[in-house]
Amino acid sequence: MGGENLHEIQFNNCELPLENLVIRDDGFRKLLNAFNTQRCLNPSISLGLAEGAFEEARKYVRDRTVFGKAIGDYQGVRWKLAEMYREIETARSILYRACITANPFPDPLMAAVAKITCNEMSNRVTSEAIQLHGGFGFTDEFAVSRLYRGARYGTLGGGTSETLRDLIGKRIMDAAETGAELLAYDMMNSADLAI
Repeated sequence: MGGENLHEIQFNNCELPLENLVIRDDGFRKLLNAFNTQRCLNPSISLGLAEGAFEEARKYVRDRTVFGKAIGDYQGVRWKLAEMYREIETARSILYRACITANPFPDPLMAAVAKITCNEMSNRVTSEAIQLHGGFGFTDEFAVSRLYRGARYGTLGGGTSETLRDLIGKRIMDAAETGAELLAYDMMNSADLAI
C-alpha cells in the first residue's frame, strides 16, 4: 500500500553482557509505560492525515463543477464535509485530553482511547475524502489516496485497535471491582488511573 518498510530481526543464542543491558529492574513495566507516549504520537499523525484529506476534499468540491455548479454547493456534499469536520474536532479534543495527562507519560487509558478514536476517525475521513473525489480519489494524481494509505497504518502501529479495546475494557472492569470513578476524574491528577 506504500508507507513504512518494516522487517523482522531476530537474535538467536545471543549472549549479552550485564553492563550492556538497557532494561533493568522493573524495566519492562517502565518501558510499557513509556509506550503510552507513542500512543499519543501515533494519533497525532492520524489527526494530521485526516486534516490533510479534509483540506484536499474541501478544495476539490469547491473547484469541481457539475451542471455548472460546484459540487460543494450540493447539500449532500456539504453534510459530508460537516461530518468530516465534526469527527476531526472531536478526535482532536480527546487526543489533547490524553496528552495533558502526561506526567511524564500519558495516562494509559486515555492514550488508548485517543489512539483508537483518532486512528478510526482518520480512516473514515480519508475514505470520505476519496469518495468526494470520485474515481480520481484512487489515483496518485490526488493526495487523498496517499493520505488514506497512511491513515490505514495507524490502527496497526503502537497496538492494534483490538488490543487497546481489551486494555480499556480491562480498566473498566477493574474500576467496577474497586468502585473507582472513570468518567469524571481530575485530568491533572491521573495517577489513580495507572494500569
